[in-house]
Amino acid sequence: MKIKQIICLVLCLAMLLCTACQKTDSSMFSSTQSTATIPTTSNVDPSITTSSDTSTPTDSSTSATQSTTSIDFERMYGLKSLESVGYTCYKDIPNGDAQYEITEVLNDKGQDLKISCDYAFDSSDIKIDGLIVTVPAKYKASHKSAKGTVTHRLSGITLDFELKFATNYKLVFEDEFEGDTLNTDVWADIWDTGLEHEIRDDYSYGYVKENVFVDGKGHLVNRVKALSEKNKDGKPIYTSSLISTENGFESRYGYYEMSAIPHLTTGLWGAFWILAGDMDDDDAPEDNTTKNGVEIDIFETLMSKNAVRHALFWDGYGWFKVGDEWVTKTQGHGVMAPETPEIFDGKFHKFALQWTPTDFIFLVDDQVTYRWTGTDGCDKPGYMLISSHVNSEGTGELLLKPGEYTDMIVDYVRVYSSDDKY
Repeated sequence: MKIKQIICLVLCLAMLLCTACQKTDSSMFSSTQSTATIPTTSNVDPSITTSSDTSTPTDSSTSATQSTTSIDFERMYGLKSLESVGYTCYKDIPNGDAQYEITEVLNDKGQDLKISCDYAFDSSDIKIDGLIVTVPAKYKASHKSAKGTVTHRLSGITLDFELKFATNYKLVFEDEFEGDTLNTDVWADIWDTGLEHEIRDDYSYGYVKENVFVDGKGHLVNRVKALSEKNKDGKPIYTSSLISTENGFESRYGYYEMSAIPHLTTGLWGAFWILAGDMDDDDAPEDNTTKNGVEIDIFETLMSKNAVRHALFWDGYGWFKVGDEWVTKTQGHGVMAPETPEIFDGKFHKFALQWTPTDFIFLVDDQVTYRWTGTDGCDKPGYMLISSHVNSEGTGELLLKPGEYTDMIVDYVRVYSSDDKY
């Protein structure tokens, strides 16, 4: 009896062992499909989603896993993409460097992100400082544009763009004032007004032909002279000069440059300026815009201020009476450029204007000193003027004794046009 019980117990143990081995063997060679999902918790950014897919390949000894990560940029950074880059010409000097200013970088929602972006160009010759892009003259001469990339710093979203160069200058006017005679074919208007044409403050003066001439050394001389005579009010009388290219040369848009030694005295200013469109028409419409006509004062030198003044005037020179007083309808805006005492060192300096369809950009010695974009530009051609004006208001006292004079000496005047219909 005991032997039979032992045999039965052994058989039962053998059967249990066999069953266990079959289960183990089955689990080792079975195939499994699973999907893992990362739960959304307070420690997981819901804008980042990760998924994993594991399946049995044809070869049962290996497995393949595909994983993708998508970022909801709109939820994280408030944008999906960058859409456009806007820029404007800051300055463009013929045969010199050009500079452009990044004005906007718009995202898909129309928001401007320019200050939140970094910029790079495909050429190391092109430099960017803040939002100002500098294109060297050599690069500009052989290219019409530059390829750039803007990158939003936080998201890393990028956009490629093309910076197209604004101008294709050609020299259309140049006077080096060689010889001993002024070229009256272009400087067709030389004022000769008599001695009391202008009365300003404590001074009385007029424009005479004798005060403007070519000196035989390659210079134009623009002179102001003190006379011994006085006017009927007992005020000193001075003579000055004004020449213009009216009926000799007109243009619009481009780069206008004069090299000159300004008057080295107070009480007056020398000027280089443009009259365009209907500005010199007394009946010009009062539309409060420069579009149809403008006076562009490229420079007025003010030694008492150690600076130059730039100005724009529009709506014509017409006068009308209000009560007992005469009032001009002329509108205008002038600005004192930053102090530049070096221009009164007795050496030649460059004074220039870049005139575009929308902007008036003023420069002294190739540096931008003022930019005006406020009155719709001007699309009418204009003529140039060179003159000197006697006035103590804001300029100090004119320290010329009878018989003394002061000269503004002009080395050259050049005009580079960017308009086929100049």
